[in-house]
Parts: sequence; structure tokens; C-alpha cells
Amino acid sequence: MDIDYMERFKDFTVDAQKFPDFPAFVTEMKEQGVHLVPIIDAGVKVEEGYPIYEEGYGKIIFARTRTAKILQARYAGQIAFSGRAEFPKQERGLVTSTGC
Repeated sequence: MDIDYMERFKDFTVDAQKFPDFPAFVTEMKEQGVHLVPIIDAGVKVEEGYPIYEEGYGKIIFARTRTAKILQARYAGQIAFSGRAEFPKQERGLVTSTGC
């Protein structure tokens, strides 16, 4: 499944308007022999109030430059979504051990 299943392109979410009964959809696909593999975007959408972003920001999970500035990418809508994204650090298992 491409990123269109997400709520406003936020990782670990499902758009309830497009998929009002997501578990039933998954069951139906499984019964038809379809194995769903959701895409998780490496960039976490920058959005106040989005728990994944807030937790990562609060625990200093996102990659930074040598001057401690958070690395951000700006998407133009054609690639993923319009807006900014930050990228979790992948060092020493930090991301997986914190639950982010």
C-alpha cells in the first residue's frame, strides 16, 4: 500500500475517510490472497500535535547537523506531501528502543 492510506501522510496512521473500516478491508484482502505491505515514509511529517513527531522532537530523535540544527526536507507535493519532514537518527538503536 502506498502512502495514500495515511491520514494526511503521517506515519503510523490510517485515513478514516478513505478506509472507514480498515480491519475489515485488511481481512477482505487477505481472503482474496492479497498480502498488504504498508509503506512507512522515512521522513516524519512536521506537525504540532502529531504524537510521533512530538515524541521524536522531545526525545531529540531527529538527525541534526554539527551545529545542532534539525535536518529537514521540504516536499513539493509531487514526491509525498506538501510540507516539511524530519528524519530519525539510526544510530545505536535509539529510534527502536524509545518506541519512536
